[in-house]
Amino acid sequence: MRPDRCPHLSRLPLHLLAIITFPALWVAAAPPLALREVDPDRISGGVFAALSADGHFDSITTAPSAHTVAAEALPPGSPTKGTPPDVTAPWVAANTRLGDDPADLSNTQRHQAEPHVFRSRTNPAVLLATFQEGRLSDGGAASCGYAVSHNGGRTWRRDLIPALTRVNGGTYFRATDPVAAIDLDGNMFLNTLNARTSDFGLADLTIVRSSDGGETWTTPRLIYAAPSAQIFPDKNWMAVNDHPGASSANRLLVTFTGFTSNAQGQSTGADLRSSFSDDQGETWSPPVFIQPLGTSNQATQPLFLADGSALVVYIAFTTSTQAFRIECKRSPSGGASWPSPATVIHEVFSAWDDPVARDGVFLVSATLAKSNGTLFVTWTEAQSGSSRVRLSRSFDNGATWSAPIQVNESATGRSAFNPTVGASEDGQTVTVTWMDNRNAPDLRNWVDMYATTSTDGGLSWSADSRISDRTTDMRRAQSTPRGYMLGDYFGFAAGRTPAEPSVAVWVDTRAGEADPVATRFHPIPNSSYEGWRQAHFMPAGNDANDLSGPQGDVDRDGFANVFEYLYALDPFVADRGDAFTISASAIAEPRFAGRTDLSTDVWEHSTDGATWTPVSPAGRNPAGEIQLTDLPSARPLWVRRHVAVAGGPDVIGANTTTLGSDTRLVNLSSRAFVGSTAEAQLIPGFVVGDGPLDTLIRGIGPGLIPFNVNGVLSDPTLTLSPAPLSALTSNDNWGRDGGATAEDFNAVGAFALPADSLDAALSATLDSGSTTAVVSGPNSGVALAELYLSDTGSGATARLLNLSTRALVSTGERVLVGGFILEGNSPRRCLVRAVGPTLADFDVGGPLADPTLQLFRGSPGELVAENDDWSLSPSATAIATAADRIGAFDLRIASTDAALLVTLEPGSYTAVVSGVDGAEGVALVEVYVLDD
Repeated sequence: MRPDRCPHLSRLPLHLLAIITFPALWVAAAPPLALREVDPDRISGGVFAALSADGHFDSITTAPSAHTVAAEALPPGSPTKGTPPDVTAPWVAANTRLGDDPADLSNTQRHQAEPHVFRSRTNPAVLLATFQEGRLSDGGAASCGYAVSHNGGRTWRRDLIPALTRVNGGTYFRATDPVAAIDLDGNMFLNTLNARTSDFGLADLTIVRSSDGGETWTTPRLIYAAPSAQIFPDKNWMAVNDHPGASSANRLLVTFTGFTSNAQGQSTGADLRSSFSDDQGETWSPPVFIQPLGTSNQATQPLFLADGSALVVYIAFTTSTQAFRIECKRSPSGGASWPSPATVIHEVFSAWDDPVARDGVFLVSATLAKSNGTLFVTWTEAQSGSSRVRLSRSFDNGATWSAPIQVNESATGRSAFNPTVGASEDGQTVTVTWMDNRNAPDLRNWVDMYATTSTDGGLSWSADSRISDRTTDMRRAQSTPRGYMLGDYFGFAAGRTPAEPSVAVWVDTRAGEADPVATRFHPIPNSSYEGWRQAHFMPAGNDANDLSGPQGDVDRDGFANVFEYLYALDPFVADRGDAFTISASAIAEPRFAGRTDLSTDVWEHSTDGATWTPVSPAGRNPAGEIQLTDLPSARPLWVRRHVAVAGGPDVIGANTTTLGSDTRLVNLSSRAFVGSTAEAQLIPGFVVGDGPLDTLIRGIGPGLIPFNVNGVLSDPTLTLSPAPLSALTSNDNWGRDGGATAEDFNAVGAFALPADSLDAALSATLDSGSTTAVVSGPNSGVALAELYLSDTGSGATARLLNLSTRALVSTGERVLVGGFILEGNSPRRCLVRAVGPTLADFDVGGPLADPTLQLFRGSPGELVAENDDWSLSPSATAIATAADRIGAFDLRIASTDAALLVTLEPGSYTAVVSGVDGAEGVALVEVYVLDD
C-alpha cells in the first residue's frame, strides 16, 4: 500500500580571467574623485561593490548564479539541515555557524562576508569575531556585525554593531572592512570603514568599544573623516599592544590606505597612514604618513612588538599589472611616526586571483610569535597555472627576512586564496589557513577551508588538512562585478600553546547563502584521542576524571567521549541511538580512519544481561566497519563493546543491543489534531504477524475532557480498512451498533467511557498484514486513537510488528503524540521514525518540512532519546539497514525526516512529533520492533 493510504506499510523500492587589469575606467556616474583612476582590484571588496552598483565602474561581471538562494534554515551552531557532514580529521571539531542573522536585517540582507577574529591574550577562551552583515544585491554591506565566544570558540553570541548604520539606528549608509581587537584589560574593539554619503563618496573610519565582554558597546568614535572627495580611506586594519609591561601597553593603532586625486579626478597616489589611541579609543592622534603622498600602496598589517614599537607590513605596487612588492616599516614610537626606511620582504611578479571569488588579491597576512619575537608573513602568487601560498620569516624585528617558501600543496588549476597565518607564542607552532577548490566537482566553483602547520618554526610543513566539514558552492554568495563575495580576508586565531585549539573563521554557503562559520582544531595534525580531545575541549584537562577524559559524557547522550571520538561525533551535541548495524550473523559499527589508538578493544556478549564474555572481532567489512561472527545462538543475546585509549581507563559503551528478544508491542495510543480535510485526519495503522489477532480499537474525542484536554473532536467516527475478520468496519458511537462494550474496555485495561458518549470503538479480529484505521469527524478537534491486544481468539504466535499514525502536526496540544507499550522480560531493539518531507514522494499534501522526534519513557516521562535529522545520527547506516530488512519505505537521502534506532526495556513509551520552529504539516510516526 502507498503511504497516502496506509503509510505504515509501504516500501518503494562566468568565467573571470585569472588576471584582469582595469586602466582608468569610469562611466557617466563617476566614482569619488580619489578613486577615478584607481585599478578596481586595488580597492577593498566592500567599497568596490558599492561603487560598481551605482555604475561607477564599467567592468567584467560574473555570470548570474544558477542557484536559488535558500531561506535561512539553520539554528546557531548546527550543521546543514539534513546533510550529513563529511568526516574531517580527528583533530578538527565540528564546524559552527556563528549565530542567526540579526533581526534588524531584512530578508534581502542575509549574506555575510569578510570575517576577522581576535583572541584575548590574557584569557584565551575569549574570542571576538567581526564580519560584514547583509551584503546587498546592489553592492556593499548593510552594516557590520560581531560574534563573541567565551568558551574558546565552541559557541558564539552574535549581533550587529549598534548604532553604526541606518539598519539599526546609526547615521552611516553602509559599513565594510571590519577588524576586531581585545586589549590586556579585556576591552573589546571593532573598527570599520563607513559610508558617510549614500554614494560612498565620503567615508569615515570609526571604532566601538565594549568593556563588559561584548554585552554593550559605545556609540561609534571617529578615527578619521575624509575631508573631501579627493581622498578616500580604504582597507583599514587595527592592532592592539597586548604585551604586558610594554611602554605603550594597550595602545590601539589603526592603519589605512589613502587614495588621493586632484580636483579633476586624476589619481595622485595611494599613500599609507596611521592613527593611535591611548585612551581605549575615545580620542585619536592626527593621522601620520607611513608611506608619503604620491606612492602607490595598499593592505596594511600592523603589529606591536614586545618593546612597544610597531611594525607594519604592506603592499607597494610596482607596475600597472598585478605585480607588487611586499614591504615593511618599523616605528620605534609605537606608530606615532615612521622614520625608518622600508624593508623589502619579497617581489611578487604575478598575483593569484581566484577566477570565481572576489578574493584578497593584494592582501597579505602577518603575525608575531609574542614571546620570541619571530614575525611571519604569508600571501599567494601565481605560478604554472596554480596558486602558491608563500611564507617568509624575520627574526630581527623585520630588518631582514627569509627567502619565501611554499606551504600549500599546489596543482595546475587549483586555487588557494585568502591565506591567514597565526603562531604559538614561542613561535614553534605556525599555522596557515586558506580557502581551496581542490574538492570542487568542476575544480572551480566549490570550496573548502584548509590548513597546514609547522612545528619547527616554519622550516617544514605538514600535509594540507581540510578543516571545513562542507564543500560549498561560492555561487550562492552575493555576486559582485569582480566575483562572488566571500571576503578579501578570513580570520584565524592561533592557540598560545600547542595544547590550545586554534580557531578559524570564514564565510561559506552551507546554509544556502554566505554565513560566517568557525571551527576549532588542534594545530598539530594528530589522529589520536588526545588530538581529538584538544580540538574539542578548552582547556583540555589532565585529570583522568575530568569531563574531557575518555569516560566523560558532557552532552549526556550515553556515548562517552571515547565513543564520540570513534564514531566521529560532536561531544557537545546529543547523538542518541544505536550505532550497531545488524545483518545476517554479523554486527558492525561505524569506524573512521585514523582513530586507531586503542589499548583495549573488546566486544562482549551476554545471555542474561549481567554476565559478559569477550568475543574477538572477526574483521572489517568494505565500509571499514568491525564485524562479529559466530555469536552464540542463545536468545535473547546482549552485545556491547568496551574500549580504552592509551593510558586511559576502560570505558564500557552504553550502546548495548539485544538480539532475539521476545518482548512485544501490546498497545498503541496516538493523539493529534483532526481537521476537516483528508490530510488532516488521524490515521493509525497496524501490521500483524502470524494472525489472527484480537484487538480493541477506539477513536476518542469527548472522552478526553476529564483529562483536561481542550478543543476535543466532538463526535469521532472510526473506520477500518480492510474489513477485520470479525466485527464491523466502522463505528460512530461506541455504545451503539455493536461497536464494543464496557466489558471489552475492562478486559484490556482501557479507561472507561460514559455509556452515552459520542466516542467510537470496535472490538475487531485483525488478519495477518496491515490494517488502517481512520478517525474523522464532522468538525475539527483533538482526538485519541487507541489499539489494545486481547488474548481471546488470538493465534498462539500472533503479534504486532509495526504501529504507525499519520496526522496533522501543529503546536501545543496539536503535536502528534504516539504512545506504545512493550511487554516482556528483555530489551527489544526498535526503530522509531517521524516522517515529514519523504511523504511528498507519496503525494501526501502539505507534509511537515522538518519534524523533530522525542521519545519518553513512563509517566510523567523521562527523555530516552531524540533526533532532528536522521542522517545526522550516529545510527544513520543502521537505520537505513534496519528499515530495508523490515520492509519500511526508504527515507530520502539526507532528508530532514527524524528517526531513532534504540534498544528499549519493557515498559510504556511516548513518541512526540513536532515541527522545528513551530512549523505545521502532515507527519507520520512509526514504531517497528526488530527481529535481530
